[in-house]
Amino acid sequence: MNRRRSGSTRDGTAIAGPNEALFDESRWRLPVFRLILPIGVLIAIEQVAIAPTASAVLAAGFAAALLFVLWLMAWHPKIAASRWIAPLGDAFVIIAAVTGCAVDGLGVLVFHDRNAAIAMQTLAFWVPIIALYLNLVLNRRRHVLALCLATLIVLFVTAHVYAQREWGVPILLASVTTFIGQIVITPGVALIFSQYRSRMSSAVAQLRIAEAQSMTDSLTGLPNRRSFLNDAKTRWNGETAVALLVLDIDKFKTVNDSLGHHAGDQVLIAFAEAMQGWLPGPSFGARIYRWGGEEFALSIAMQPEAALDMTEQLCAYIRGVVLPFGVRITVSIGGTAFDPDESVDSAFQRADKALYEAKSEGRDRVIFLAQGRGY
Repeated sequence: MNRRRSGSTRDGTAIAGPNEALFDESRWRLPVFRLILPIGVLIAIEQVAIAPTASAVLAAGFAAALLFVLWLMAWHPKIAASRWIAPLGDAFVIIAAVTGCAVDGLGVLVFHDRNAAIAMQTLAFWVPIIALYLNLVLNRRRHVLALCLATLIVLFVTAHVYAQREWGVPILLASVTTFIGQIVITPGVALIFSQYRSRMSSAVAQLRIAEAQSMTDSLTGLPNRRSFLNDAKTRWNGETAVALLVLDIDKFKTVNDSLGHHAGDQVLIAFAEAMQGWLPGPSFGARIYRWGGEEFALSIAMQPEAALDMTEQLCAYIRGVVLPFGVRITVSIGGTAFDPDESVDSAFQRADKALYEAKSEGRDRVIFLAQGRGY
């Protein structure tokens, strides 16, 4: 019984490049932003309560309202999905923190305001968190980050010393060395983790590339024999019928002998592309593999009778394909139904036996075998 069909499929699985962002910034920046903003609102509200002047109350109230509005916006699905919300939120949080530190610092050091020293006590508690947030936002601008942290240390230590001597009001809750250690260690540990995470991300990406390459034929880009065996373990679960086909290009040696192996490789590549274009839709779960040389394997979720009809169409299709250098080919196909209760090796040997019979009977044909009988 003559039956034909052709197909080839380059594996469409996406391969992660070495620079793939396995830890996308958008996955953590927005949640961090949502967590930090309420704290900023509370700090601003507290500044309203202790502000010594009407202008300071107005400024702190405006900051609280603005940060609260931004926090609400960050929970709106469409706004949260936009790329500008996290950078905009970062900018406002940093501006609010820097402005608060600068205003209170000027109040202590320039205007000698004791109330400003008391306000700085509250800010000093949050400075390590501010330093951590600066690290998250500026970790790619290390010089700017170092300058910001150094400025915070100088400002608070200077204000602490002045307020302690002038009014006996300690701005820092602990010693100066503890304060400096908190500012340095908090973002420092985050920076080290970030570098480790980046290296781990790169290593995972490289492993994924290596795994994908180990499952792919280097010449045609089709899944290879290892991928076939993996699919047999993971995809062929017995819930749907699976037809297994083994294809061999007839008399391919004459192509290599007459045109050379480089031309033979180009023919194989074109044949694989033609097969890929021919395969039925995703609902059939069809997948073609390069088994080796000019031999290919095809799995398809289909009853044997339907697969037999399809294979006849495949053979006819291949006869009409013109490959590079004007080469025309035919294929011999052996097929069988895969029984989930048997081993993959047993099913493949049966399909391979059917292929041998197709070759013996004159090539350019298909033979199906099932449990020792043909049909």
